[in-house]
Amino acid sequence: MRKNEKTAFKPSKVYLTAFCLIFCFIELWSLATPLFAGPDEPVQVIKSYAVDHGQLLGQLDTQPGQQEFSLVHVPGFYSVDRAVPKCFDHHSTVPASCAPPLTTVCHHPVGSTAPPCGVAFIYNARYPPLYYLAMGTVSFLAPGKAVLYLMRALSALIETAFLALAVMSVLCYSSRPLMVVGVIVAMTPMVIYLGGIVNPASIEISAGLATWTTGLILAADRQCKNRRMLLVFLGISASVMVLMRPISPFWLALIALFVVFSGSKDTVLSLMKRRDFQVAAGIIFFFAVLATVWILKEHATDVLSTSKVPAGVPFLNILEESFRHNVYYIPTMIGVFGTFDTYAPALTYLLYYAMITVMFVMAFVAGGKKDRFLLLALLLLIVCIPVAISSSQAHLYGYTWNGKDTLPFAVGLPILSADILLRRLSRPKGASEGTQILSAEAILEGAQESGDPGKSGRKNHLRKSAVTPSVWKRMVIMFFVMAALGQFLAFYEAIRRYAAGTSGPVFSFLHSSPWDAPLGNGSLVVIFFLLSCVFVFLGVKLVVWLQKNTAA
Repeated sequence: MRKNEKTAFKPSKVYLTAFCLIFCFIELWSLATPLFAGPDEPVQVIKSYAVDHGQLLGQLDTQPGQQEFSLVHVPGFYSVDRAVPKCFDHHSTVPASCAPPLTTVCHHPVGSTAPPCGVAFIYNARYPPLYYLAMGTVSFLAPGKAVLYLMRALSALIETAFLALAVMSVLCYSSRPLMVVGVIVAMTPMVIYLGGIVNPASIEISAGLATWTTGLILAADRQCKNRRMLLVFLGISASVMVLMRPISPFWLALIALFVVFSGSKDTVLSLMKRRDFQVAAGIIFFFAVLATVWILKEHATDVLSTSKVPAGVPFLNILEESFRHNVYYIPTMIGVFGTFDTYAPALTYLLYYAMITVMFVMAFVAGGKKDRFLLLALLLLIVCIPVAISSSQAHLYGYTWNGKDTLPFAVGLPILSADILLRRLSRPKGASEGTQILSAEAILEGAQESGDPGKSGRKNHLRKSAVTPSVWKRMVIMFFVMAALGQFLAFYEAIRRYAAGTSGPVFSFLHSSPWDAPLGNGSLVVIFFLLSCVFVFLGVKLVVWLQKNTAA
């Protein structure tokens, strides 16, 4: 970093702080979730073992309608235990205590239809192998609970690395550090929860979040610091993201479009002329092509189908039903846990919907024409892409989409909203506390930076803003409080569901319940609450420091 590019925060300190806090949150979710209770977690664990033991694809089934299945040879511990959570799977009133204890000895009861011991059928064999290659390194240890928790911890470490990277990029390299609010809101309870189980979606989402963040800083922040380092972060994040899941290259292409159009033409062109950008773009392109070749060659988009829509159903009816499924898709992006059978309290959804809506509306009002177009386009695509994909495949696979599948792209909505808002609400240095944030200079600079100069800038100049620095400060602190409360309520309800079922007691499960998490239900809840308080404290400290030292 050049001498004139000093940052207010030491990157290593910010990264370590963010990493430790986020990792602790994720690990608490891991301990509060019974083994194999995450979405598709049993087959994710089995494939991880298979890939690292020389079974990249296993023995693929080529029979019509069975192409997604593959047979792999694994120790009995892995082959029999994938059925463990079935007694409470989709039965939210049944506590996790109904599951038999894990055993390293494979034994099927009389009349069982399970595959023979040492054999497992998986439906994700064709998925890109990078995630499973990493998770499978743990499988060389002796089978048992410890291996499963270590596998979860490894996945949590990787996700945390990308989430902390996004936080550090905003606070240390952006000229608008309060853009971190968008990053915090994008880390919904579902994002944190997925990091605590074995599922490649966790890395796809966290790497996507880091790609959105670093990309927007590079393209839309003229005064960002150390572009070379940001390009390194972008290259790593995008390259890892695109190798995670069958739809990842599609999401990366859309993210790239929005990032490019978010900045001014001059800024983007000057960035593209840099040698380090060309190297980073070349690396990302190489891995994107590699991922696409694998996906097409192995038909990785084939999914397990259990409820095909009959051929005679009209397409308009399918389209209408797909739109109705948004009632399910959208809450899942906030948080629906387990095998998508455990909902967070209503207040969690209201808090996150409120934060996202406020940021979106404020950015839309403050932004120029191009900003508004990008915001509306992003919102419409988040809603309509799942509908389009689900409808087009309904006769083959039924309505198979899930909200977590949209998250690598959808996390960009609060981040883009925060970026646009802070570009427009930049207070000129030296302005008094009561000065309107939307000054003529800030508006004109923001209009030029977003590619909407001249006339748009003059129109924006006519607007009046009631958002003063003190009001904005209180709003940011409130967002930290709302995010902490939403996360805590979601965690509390999820652990209660597994401990006593959704119809069980509200409080007594903390000290006595049919199922007890490692370290104890009450201990996990208390630790999560204390970490939430630390999170709010850091948010307040950040805002107060920025208020005193910058015109954030």
